[in-house]
Amino acid sequence: MAGRPRAIDRAIKAQEAETVKPGSRSTAEVRAETEQLLKPLPPRRLPATVVRATKTEVWRQVMRRMAGGDNAEEVIQSIVDIAAGKAWIPKLPDGREGPPQLPTAGDRLAAAVHITNMLFGKPVAQTEIIAAEKQTYDQARVKALSDAELKALIYKQVLAEGHVEDAEFEPATPPEAQEVRESDEEDDE
Repeated sequence: MAGRPRAIDRAIKAQEAETVKPGSRSTAEVRAETEQLLKPLPPRRLPATVVRATKTEVWRQVMRRMAGGDNAEEVIQSIVDIAAGKAWIPKLPDGREGPPQLPTAGDRLAAAVHITNMLFGKPVAQTEIIAAEKQTYDQARVKALSDAELKALIYKQVLAEGHVEDAEFEPATPPEAQEVRESDEEDDE
């Protein structure tokens, strides 16, 4: 045991002498078995199934493969049949056919909604519609403002944010904007 102090070797031998009982394996056998266990194992080649499992597929590729490629006509036809309430015959794992099944009202409704979404697109949430209507209304209101009114609106916003000293324009004051608006209304009459 080169490289280890003699005191450690003596302690190991004393401990081994205490643990080895008559009729049990010898110290040399235990030591040989331990060395055998501690040897590094030769590199193993992974089975082909494991190597194949490391290839990544996105879920759409898996669905295409399971549905029979890019031809989704059969899948769409089955969704249309469910929406129409046609009976279908399930295939059991052992190859036999089970009793005919009728889609429930919930299944029919879900299939009809799915077909509608495929044909016309998924409907937008009502909150998005309200926000778009408000934005359109605000844009139309701003387009209808005169230059003086627009400057007054900008000045009011700048005052509210507290950036008056940063403003690089000469805004119209709100009373001037009011006068301009009144004069525009008189011209329209």
